Amino acid sequence: MDQRGVYYIPRLKLNNRIYVKNEFPEYFRNGTIKKQYQYIKVDLEHIMDTLKSGQSYEIKEAYIGKDKKLFTRVIMYRFTEKQLRERMKKQVYTESTLCFHF
Repeated sequence: MDQRGVYYIPRLKLNNRIYVKNEFPEYFRNGTIKKQYQYIKVDLEHIMDTLKSGQSYEIKEAYIGKDKKLFTRVIMYRFTEKQLRERMKKQVYTESTLCFHF
């Protein structure tokens, strides 16, 4: 994937934002696009709330980033109950095995 300039991000941090291009942006009189209307923020929470267990949702032309928008494809997936239990079990095990010595 790296040779083609493609990369895979399994999870996004909470402070990342996803946008889609605005089909009808506002323009200045000289014809340039007003930057605040160039992209529309995607409501990820709403999309995840509408997904059922095991269902996925794809945004083919998305942009990630707060300041510099990187073109990408986004695929969101809601875990099944079994996957969620396994993930939680693994997380509890990992957290309980961590030991810090000061």
